Amino acid sequence: FGARTIYAKLGDKITIMYTDKYPEDYAVTGKSKIIKAEVSVGVVPEKPIEAKEPSIVDPATGEPLATVKVGTMVMVQTEIKNIGATSQEFTYIVKIKDASGVTVYVAFISGTIDAGKTLKVALSWTPDAEGAYTIEVYVWKSLKEPVPLSEPVSTTVTVTS
Repeated sequence: FGARTIYAKLGDKITIMYTDKYPEDYAVTGKSKIIKAEVSVGVVPEKPIEAKEPSIVDPATGEPLATVKVGTMVMVQTEIKNIGATSQEFTYIVKIKDASGVTVYVAFISGTIDAGKTLKVALSWTPDAEGAYTIEVYVWKSLKEPVPLSEPVSTTVTVTS
């Protein structure tokens, strides 16, 4: 065998296959075996997305809101950053619970974020009652594959009339 070069970039997967004509159990089975291994190029972080604490912003201006009023639409916005080496598909999930811990709102949106990039993701919410609410944000691979891509983040907000 001469020297061979395999070209790959960060984040690629390389599959290696080898046929062992005379494996350890050849005397019993009389058959060869195919050995297969897959490796990723570079270090792939377990959670490739960093998510900051969510904030409540004005839907028209994107500016943070000091107060939230019943019946007024706001945006739940979170800044996420892809610290991985490749583009990452994601699903951004917002879950809002009232002071009793009852979930009153769940919404999601899916997208893709390029490697090394930062993105502000937002979903609208119109509170229908006064009170204290906990906003939880999750970034998953998808609803079909609920693999966490970031640590969950949360904040609290008080809604007034």
